[in-house]
Amino acid sequence: FRKAAKDKDDALFRKIDKELNDLTVIAARNEFAAAAMSPLHGMSRRFWFGNFHHFAGVTEMANLHGVLAAAIAKGSESEAGKALDQLIDCVEALTRKTFSTPD
Repeated sequence: FRKAAKDKDDALFRKIDKELNDLTVIAARNEFAAAAMSPLHGMSRRFWFGNFHHFAGVTEMANLHGVLAAAIAKGSESEAGKALDQLIDCVEALTRKTFSTPD
């Protein structure tokens, strides 16, 4: 994620984002969560990659994903929770901006 952020490399970010999604599902060791998350990952990726360039750059998102991945790799549930909260807040802001109408 650091390289994608530094180089502003959208293609690399998309690749490692998919890998992170796949690995988090495996790490959860929960077949029911995996079945629930699989279609959500696909839909959210289509929405995200179609819209994020308008409001957030790859650098910001890659950095947020990198913090999350590092926390998961460390096995720190509290750090991962905080990192995920920050990532979700950013995604929510993007979603709201995407669907907002000018006053």
